[in-house]
Amino acid sequence: MAENSNRLLQVLTPYGRWKHPQGMQMVDAEAANRMGKAFGKMFGRRVPIYVGHPDDNPSMPCKAVGRVKGICGTEGGIAIIAEYYDPKIRDSFLRSDGTALSPRWQMERLPDGEYRPVKLISVGVTRNPNIKGSGEVIRVYKCQRGRIDAAAARISETVGRFSKVLDRAKACADCANEAEIRISSAVVASRVAARAETRATERPGKFNLSRLALERSRKFGEPYTSSFAAVRRQFGKISPATVAGGTNKNKE
Repeated sequence: MAENSNRLLQVLTPYGRWKHPQGMQMVDAEAANRMGKAFGKMFGRRVPIYVGHPDDNPSMPCKAVGRVKGICGTEGGIAIIAEYYDPKIRDSFLRSDGTALSPRWQMERLPDGEYRPVKLISVGVTRNPNIKGSGEVIRVYKCQRGRIDAAAARISETVGRFSKVLDRAKACADCANEAEIRISSAVVASRVAARAETRATERPGKFNLSRLALERSRKFGEPYTSSFAAVRRQFGKISPATVAGGTNKNKE
């Protein structure tokens, strides 16, 4: 029994005409259809399962031992999906030891004086059913816990793998960003050095050449003309396109 869940698909009542103190009850496919629609409109309200019918007597305590999870019509009758809170009651149906179901429902009077069930109010667990065949187990819902746990483990493992991949991708991205920063810094440094070297090797214009000659003359105490000749030899012939402070693209 441990492998079974707490849900059973059971016969609530077979189709047919069944006696009742109020009159003859007509249980047919139309009754199954009407009861199913009424159950679907309950918006979360529960159809309780009791031991007996304590809800017939307002002074009696009503403690549900289960609830109805669904109503459907079958070829031979109306069936319910019953969820039991007490495993002992569930197992009593599985043992087929005489435990049955007794529906309490709202009925509609038909033109011929009979009654058709249209809405299920509650279900009673009993050993003296008014309708024979009620409570018969059609299907046992096997526990899916093992499958759920296995699926959860697989999902967790997959998430773990993706997390590792994401961590590696982030590490690679960080390395790439760091390398890009280093490359950019090296490029900037090389450009700055190249510009400095270019400025250092540029030939001065006439004004700067005169200034350098004057500085040399004062420093070494030699005649200005000698200093000018020395500076001119140092920087070579002055280009006619160069002027003080840089290069001019227009000819003088």
